[in-house]
Amino acid sequence: MNDSIITNNDDYNNSTERSDEIASDIISLIHSTTHSSYVTCSQLSSKLFSYLSEANIHDHEWNDLEKSVQRFDQSIDHPDLRRFRQLIETISTCSNDAEERNYTLGRDANTLLESIRQLQELLQSHVNLNCNLLSKLIDRKDIQLHLIDLMNLTGMNVGNTIHGVLCDIVHLLCEINRKFCLTNVIDHPIVSNCIRIIQTSINSICATGDNVKSTVIFALRLLTDLLLTNELFPVHSYGQLSNCVFLKSIFDLIENNGENDELILTAIKFILSFNLRFDSPHENPLMLTLLAVNEQLN
Repeated sequence: MNDSIITNNDDYNNSTERSDEIASDIISLIHSTTHSSYVTCSQLSSKLFSYLSEANIHDHEWNDLEKSVQRFDQSIDHPDLRRFRQLIETISTCSNDAEERNYTLGRDANTLLESIRQLQELLQSHVNLNCNLLSKLIDRKDIQLHLIDLMNLTGMNVGNTIHGVLCDIVHLLCEINRKFCLTNVIDHPIVSNCIRIIQTSINSICATGDNVKSTVIFALRLLTDLLLTNELFPVHSYGQLSNCVFLKSIFDLIENNGENDELILTAIKFILSFNLRFDSPHENPLMLTLLAVNEQLN
């Protein structure tokens, strides 16, 4: 009798330990994949276990489930593909409407800002997961026309913060589809707009301490993407990039913002990527700018 009770207790303990181990593994797996909070991952795991217990899945069906997930991911009607199309179409419509109103937003403002926020979130999740689901869609000409409308917004009066988010969206698009960077971005006015956005934001930081550092980070990150392609810039854009005043503002930014590691590292990456384009220091705008600064100090 006592032996039977001990055996049952051992079985219960082993079963509990095994269940705890599986639940912990599932929660950790969801967390490492989605980067969500552990509370969210725990709730999702609970719903998943509840569904599976009610689904009465037979042993031979488990092997088919992974194939079903693959078919879902390969579907041309994937929910993320639909959402991506809907968001860029909305943004494109708002961009064209704003252009007709002399580059200012009207009643479209709230719709546009929410669509931009959702698009940034969607793209970031795909980049975090190294997912290329959107890559083929980005190659389509009709989609690229909408994305050009999106980039045009960096030259419109949508506010400095949104300018930064737009730069981040284009950076994420380039992460997902490198070809898009070469065929649509490097010769688009967004390059000149990035430089203007950076200079305006740096002036704002220096003058008032405005919290626009994220805008500078996003714009610098996009310019770094373009520099690392090693492709030629249009003459006008290259002249702006090489301008001594602009480059000095980047050096000043590094010198005066030592407490912001992300901003400093992003600015240094930009400088290093620009520096890679030159073999001779006599032709390097960065070196020429430093020499000019040194002469002023002396």
